[in-house]
Amino acid sequence: MRRPFKSLQTCVSKTVVVAIFVSLLTFGAYEISVYRSSHRRIYHPVQIVEDTHASAVRSTDAPEDFVEPLPYDLRYYVAQDDVFRNADDSAVKEVRESPEYFEVLGDIDGQNFYVAYPKFIQSGAPGVSINIFCHGSGQTVGNTFDDEYVEVLRKYGKYFADRGAVFVASNMHGDNYGSDKGMSDMYKLESWVRSKSLPSGFNYSDVTGVIGFSMGGLPALKYPLYIYEQKQKDSERRDIAKDFKIALLAPVINRTFWSQDRVEIIKPYGVAIWHGDRDVNVGLSDTKSAVQVFGWYGKDVDLHVVSGATHWDVDDELIPEVFQFLYSSE
Repeated sequence: MRRPFKSLQTCVSKTVVVAIFVSLLTFGAYEISVYRSSHRRIYHPVQIVEDTHASAVRSTDAPEDFVEPLPYDLRYYVAQDDVFRNADDSAVKEVRESPEYFEVLGDIDGQNFYVAYPKFIQSGAPGVSINIFCHGSGQTVGNTFDDEYVEVLRKYGKYFADRGAVFVASNMHGDNYGSDKGMSDMYKLESWVRSKSLPSGFNYSDVTGVIGFSMGGLPALKYPLYIYEQKQKDSERRDIAKDFKIALLAPVINRTFWSQDRVEIIKPYGVAIWHGDRDVNVGLSDTKSAVQVFGWYGKDVDLHVVSGATHWDVDDELIPEVFQFLYSSE
């Protein structure tokens, strides 16, 4: 009577051994696959770098047009010394300055914000670009530089500002789920940055980058629709972006929201998604369904499937890849 049990035990043991062996073979490596509507793979493998606090995904093969920090002989000074130290600007609460950029904490209409603003722009750049980050649920922008989530934003801020780009994030009324209030906060913050003067001959770029993580995918994708409505109200406004590139990380999308008319508004803009295949917070299957819906309406979206990654492996571990997408010519 014990033989079946022993056989089962032996089978289970062998299965466990095989599973462990396979895990050891694959440990230490993620792979990103990118799909368009046809699910054609077009990306490159990445390697997981072990860290005592978190695992970080980084490219082993950086694309040829990968942007490094600005070399000293190819840049122009663009940030005025007093651009964020104006006593009349009540939005500014605290400013930190490094050799390469300013960091600002402030408040617009009761919503905290973080801004990283470069001191230099690369020679020949079309303008000073602004990139807006939309946070996930349960994440808030604090009012001190020691705030846990502000420290996460500072990773983005340093990377972007070192390369001549502005990075901003508003608290956006917390868990906004793409509400008009949240997008209004984005708009107010972008307009506030665009109001900061630049030296003669320099302008802010017409292209705004938008990054959305988790719940932040909702306002990130809907922001061009919000701006479209603002343009309809006042076509002469100069503080409104004319173009967008949208990077989404394990996003909530709500595919039922998107109709042909709404997709038509975002159709001209580049959209890319990074999503882990082990995400149990926001299912990869939901994202694939949303990409399919966009395809039905004629909108191409690049879906980067990160093998072995969970929800929290893509929130701030793919900054170089996101930056490269936002500043690629595609």
